[in-house]
Amino acid sequence: MKKIFVLIFVISSFVSCSSDSVSSDNQQFYESFVDNNITPLLNQLEIDCENQRDAILAFKENPTQSNFNVIQEKWLSTALTFSKTTLYNYPKVASKYFNINIYNYIISPSKIESEITINTTFTSSYFNNKTQTIKGLGSIEYLLYNNNNEQEALNLLTQENNASKRIDYLLALSEYTLAQATSLKNFWLNEYKQDFITANSKACSDNRKCIAINQIINVLDVARVTKIGKPAGIDGVHTNVELLEAYKSKSSLLLIKASLEEAKKIYLAGTQSFHTLVDEIDDSKKITASINGNFSTTFKAIDDFNNTLYDGIVSNSDGIHPIYNGIKSLVTSFSVDVTSILSIATLPTDNDGD
Repeated sequence: MKKIFVLIFVISSFVSCSSDSVSSDNQQFYESFVDNNITPLLNQLEIDCENQRDAILAFKENPTQSNFNVIQEKWLSTALTFSKTTLYNYPKVASKYFNINIYNYIISPSKIESEITINTTFTSSYFNNKTQTIKGLGSIEYLLYNNNNEQEALNLLTQENNASKRIDYLLALSEYTLAQATSLKNFWLNEYKQDFITANSKACSDNRKCIAINQIINVLDVARVTKIGKPAGIDGVHTNVELLEAYKSKSSLLLIKASLEEAKKIYLAGTQSFHTLVDEIDDSKKITASINGNFSTTFKAIDDFNNTLYDGIVSNSDGIHPIYNGIKSLVTSFSVDVTSILSIATLPTDNDGD
């Protein structure tokens, strides 16, 4: 009897130690998560903003069609990188408004035009206390694409009486956006990083795992409802292309795809991704297999669509629905399956477009 008791004790101790040793939900996991995902992305956003600013400076010195096209390319690169950073716009970061200052896609062309006529010198600091509807990447997009009229945008920057003021406004916008990207990086890495990787309380608002998973859900649901459903009339009565995130440049779907790619990376790529935490509990790995399949289905729907959301909505294309449904499946997978197995709360999503 004594031998049996000792044997049971040894086995129990071994199982307990083994269980503890394989758990990845620890501070080291989240420190590596930040270092491998967030840090390089925030560095890239800052670089992209610098490149955008430099391209505008080059255009100011030599306002040619070629230099104008370079600015457009740099704008798109910056917007794509920014779309990926939204996966890390956690509540304490969002409270600083870096995200909306860098890219608020609901802008006011009439207010921008009025601002350009003001007799002042435009600098980065000029925009510090201005409404988000006249600054950031959304306003830069308007100055580069007008209302789906690139030639008109170029003419306004080169041929009109206030062309030089318009370029100065564009340049100051790029400098402001760069300053915001730098502030975002500095806040995340110098002020918030340690708070995040040590946040392990029961309350979701102060739990790193709950914060990260809910941000994935939020970004996916905003893409589904606000960026696709409402403009396409799926989550509403009427279609309205002007509700699209980047309808002036017709880049909406590219930006959505970039955020989906980052969401997939967070969950599936490498050992410092959240499938590790799920798979440690789900021995069958069915949840991860399902999520991987949903991502593949959604990306295939985007590739098969082979169109812009703007043109697809105008032509009433049926190809938008598979994209919408693919993202909807991902929202369900994360908000039901992942939160359940990781024992975390599902928070309301902000998909009303405000």
